[in-house]
Amino acid sequence: MKKGISSLMIGLLAVVLGACASNHDDQQSQTKDQAKTAQSGQQDQEKQMKAMQKKLDQQKVDETKTVAVVNDEKITGKDYNSVLSTAQMQYQQTGQDPTSKDAAQQIKKQAIDSLVGQALITQEADKKG
Repeated sequence: MKKGISSLMIGLLAVVLGACASNHDDQQSQTKDQAKTAQSGQQDQEKQMKAMQKKLDQQKVDETKTVAVVNDEKITGKDYNSVLSTAQMQYQQTGQDPTSKDAAQQIKKQAIDSLVGQALITQEADKKG
C-alpha cells in the first residue's frame, strides 16, 4: 500500500511540475510578444514624431531673413523661429495639431504679434530710460 501511495504521489508531483513548467513557458512567450508589440509601438511613435518635427521645421524661416520692422528695428528669422517653436509646443501640449493650415497661420500671427509687442515695449522702455 505504501508503494502504491508513493507511486501515486510521485506521479501526481510529476504532473504538477510539468504543468508549472508549461505555464512558465507560456508566460515567457507572452512576455516576449508584449515586448515586441511595445517595441513596434515605440518605433511607430518615433516615426510619427520625426514626421511631425519635419512639418514643424518647414514653418521656420531663414535665420537671417527680416520678418518684421518696428520703428527701424529689424526682427530677424532667428527671433521669429524661437517664438514660433515655443508657440508650436504650446499647441501640442493642448492637444492641437500645430501643422494644420489654420493652426500654422494662427501660430505665425501669434509669433509676429508677440515679437512686435516685445519690440515696442523695449523701445518705449529705452525712451523712458
